[in-house]
Amino acid sequence: MPYIMRQGVQSFVLKGIIAYNERKIMRPVVAIIAVSRSTTLERNTAMSKSRLEAFTDAIIAILMTIMVLGLSIPGGDTWAGLWAIRNKIFIYVISYFFLGIYWNNHHHMFQVADKINGKVMWLNTLFLFFLSLIPFATAWVGEHLSSFAPEMFYGTIVLLCDLSYALVSKQLIKVNGANSKIAKLLSDKKKTVYTLIINVLSLLLGFVNPIFVMIGVLLMLGLWIVPYSDVEREYMNSGSK
Repeated sequence: MPYIMRQGVQSFVLKGIIAYNERKIMRPVVAIIAVSRSTTLERNTAMSKSRLEAFTDAIIAILMTIMVLGLSIPGGDTWAGLWAIRNKIFIYVISYFFLGIYWNNHHHMFQVADKINGKVMWLNTLFLFFLSLIPFATAWVGEHLSSFAPEMFYGTIVLLCDLSYALVSKQLIKVNGANSKIAKLLSDKKKTVYTLIINVLSLLLGFVNPIFVMIGVLLMLGLWIVPYSDVEREYMNSGSK
């Protein structure tokens, strides 16, 4: 009987030692797994802005390509044939630089944004939707440069692009916080306000003469051809340090 008891005690102690050692070994393993899961969760919940930027770049590049493919070949092999499609070339140049200026400013804006969320993605999608109508509006105006309906349609699309872009900018500032870099660098809203005023006024004057719509677009292009100057200065200063 004492022998059996000794065997039971030894077995109990041995199991206790094994269990203790297992817990001692497994504790850091469990900690590593917990940290790994936490890191994976953070990686999955943090939205990458690079995919949104790449998607936007691709869409704008496709729209530019569509527009140039929409240009008709001159009817003859003379300068007179090229002159005959001058209206289409004129509106193509305006629309091309319109898309290019938007791409440039969009790039600058996202350079100073540290994070995005679902609302930014959907508002950016809305912005791209209105941009996607530019080739269609360009083709229509190219056929009827001084006509009321095509000019008003083009001006309305430009206004919707401006509004949706402003919403993207506003949401980016909200997501990144009032003390963020983007909030400080894009705090001056004068250019956005001037753009919307010019756009609305040109549409109203379009009821008098449709050509005012295109004049308003040209003024807006001149206003935005130089992107956010504060962003440019920020990167020049950071690069010189």
